[in-house]
Amino acid sequence: MNIPGKFKGVGSAFSSGTPLSASRRTPNGDPYNYDNGYVLTDISGNYGSQSWYWGYNNASQVNSSANTVAFNHTVATGLPSENSGDDSPYVGAELTYDYELGVKEDWHHLRYGLEGAVNFLPVEFNSGGRYNATLSQRTDTYSYTPGTTPPTAPYQGSYGGPGFVINVSPVNSTTALVPGADVSRATAFRCEPLGFSSRTLR
Repeated sequence: MNIPGKFKGVGSAFSSGTPLSASRRTPNGDPYNYDNGYVLTDISGNYGSQSWYWGYNNASQVNSSANTVAFNHTVATGLPSENSGDDSPYVGAELTYDYELGVKEDWHHLRYGLEGAVNFLPVEFNSGGRYNATLSQRTDTYSYTPGTTPPTAPYQGSYGGPGFVINVSPVNSTTALVPGADVSRATAFRCEPLGFSSRTLR
């Protein structure tokens, strides 16, 4: 038996504006909002327009002469919104139980009772490919207090702090387009349904 499947939203993680490193998490479990770091709201609500809930990956992001830290946010457009694939189910199991309650002699010996079944059948789909897309990379630059030095990269500040603070409003933001980028995308889906059925007449 062959089961077809359709994957929707294959390209949405990029085209919706999610950064490439969105799978990375802060010490408090929040996803990065930049490819190479994060700038988020701390426990104080960013009091004084500053936050210690930020982090960065590389020393090259810091411009010590300008007292700034740069962050990139890259998204891809032109990816398909859905993809299709098929696969065969794996070995499953079913357990049934039936109990006869009685027989109706005047109904052509109709037997009636209860029957129940529990079944398990895992199915797995995999789909992927390489796509030609346009990358859009936005670079946001944040400033910090002159005369201070940011922690050495890689650095991850926490939500509760305290820690080194940066100003939360970017002092500069630029966007660059990279057309014709080769993007790999893989999608997997695994279903392990546990079913239950019952009948009262046989």
